Amino acid sequence: MQHSEIMSSEQARYRWLHQLHQYGVCVVRNTPTEDKYVLSVAKKMGNIRDTIYGAHFDVVSVQNAHNVAYTQQTLRPHMDLLYYEEPPGFQFLHCLVNDATGGENTLVDGFKVVSELKRLHPDAFDILRTVKYTFHFRDAVNHMYYRRSMIELDNQGEVVGFNYSPPFEGPLDIAFHMVEPFYASYARVIKLVNNPDLQFRHRSDPGDLLVFNNRRILHARESFIGRRHLQGTYVATTDFFSTYRQLSTAL
Repeated sequence: MQHSEIMSSEQARYRWLHQLHQYGVCVVRNTPTEDKYVLSVAKKMGNIRDTIYGAHFDVVSVQNAHNVAYTQQTLRPHMDLLYYEEPPGFQFLHCLVNDATGGENTLVDGFKVVSELKRLHPDAFDILRTVKYTFHFRDAVNHMYYRRSMIELDNQGEVVGFNYSPPFEGPLDIAFHMVEPFYASYARVIKLVNNPDLQFRHRSDPGDLLVFNNRRILHARESFIGRRHLQGTYVATTDFFSTYRQLSTAL
């Protein structure tokens, strides 16, 4: 979708949110490459979700990075901030500069991964929806910790969350007899996540704003050489649905 449409038309804003609700991802084109402009677009969805990274964050390569995202290295498929009790629902990544070689994004629909897992390996599906495992993050000022199952279902049995973030997993804390079945099930998920048929690749050019459901879509990045600067922010799932329902009623 075009940035100008979302910012000027309620109908277009509803179509944008509807696409995100249906497919979990949308690229907003021709977004002004201004510092912190990502916040202006995100506010069209809902309130900014402040985190330990602030109201917004800069994805650039730095020395002595405490997070692989702030290097030029490959970033494997994952979701953000699963060590929070309520991880952010929607993530925004606004490309300001990209003169780099490499650095292409890969997106994976976690709900499709779960659907395939249930179809092919129902026993693994049952294990990963019930067994809770650990996510954590620690630096000089934060020590985040939360345990959750990989697959979250609602009361009707529909998938509402897929929790996958290997770089931020902590020690496994489950009954001993479940360790081998858990890792065997996990291995099946890894195979699906890395299946090229379930992946979508996208190179962000300046002005591209990638928006996706952080509880559904895994994101990754190839290694790169050169300048690459993205700015990001988050909006909570609750705020997304509040705006989505309000617009669907008003229109």
